[in-house]
Amino acid sequence: MALQKTARILREKIIGISSEYRYSDDIPTKQVVENNSSEFFFPRTSGVVTAIAAPASLKVEFEGNGGHAGAVLMPYRNDAGLAAAELALAVEKHVLESESIDTVGTVGILELHPGAINSIPSKSHLEIDTRDIDEARRNTVIKKIQESANTIARKRKVKLTEFKIVNQDPPALSDKLVIKKMAEASTELNLSHKMMISRAYHDSLFMARISPMGMIFIPCYKGYSHKPEEYSSPEDMSNGVKVLSLTLAKLSLD
Repeated sequence: MALQKTARILREKIIGISSEYRYSDDIPTKQVVENNSSEFFFPRTSGVVTAIAAPASLKVEFEGNGGHAGAVLMPYRNDAGLAAAELALAVEKHVLESESIDTVGTVGILELHPGAINSIPSKSHLEIDTRDIDEARRNTVIKKIQESANTIARKRKVKLTEFKIVNQDPPALSDKLVIKKMAEASTELNLSHKMMISRAYHDSLFMARISPMGMIFIPCYKGYSHKPEEYSSPEDMSNGVKVLSLTLAKLSLD
């Protein structure tokens, strides 16, 4: 009972409601919504995360024959760098073949050895990230990437020395009750809300395996993330905290 009373008080503080209670059953008999026009700004919104996309990471290595950039003629080259470049384009091709906006693929690391302007690459190393809210569709992309890696190696007469799936995690679905309470909290705070899929990796992906999970997003400047220009206003951060606090209060009363 003490916890429920605390949650109700917290709820009032967050959304600006003063209440008079009949303590026999804790039902409010009077509610006055205090409007503070200075808090209204645009956009007033929150993101209610419905699911976290399933991520997978791949490591790929090709080995060819090096040599001097001027001494080895083009017909006689076994260029590991070009094999890597071709595979990078194949990643993009296979992702787009899914015809889903939720399928993404990125070659975030591409290294050439020995790494000199006048030396034909004898080895290449790629690290590939692919994600999708649909696990089977993502796995199809991985299979196609592996098939392309083998095809490219044969065509360019280089060796595919490594094709390793580093991780292949399933997607995580947010708890339906948590989603409902986050949406309700946003509405009570006069915030619009948008149902969203998170395509970024979060600890919640793993917490969902052991407990109900939910996440709240707030607006960022131009949607930027993981770059220096990333910025959220103090107002948006404050609104995010309010939505989170009110959601927790609601869940404690459920």
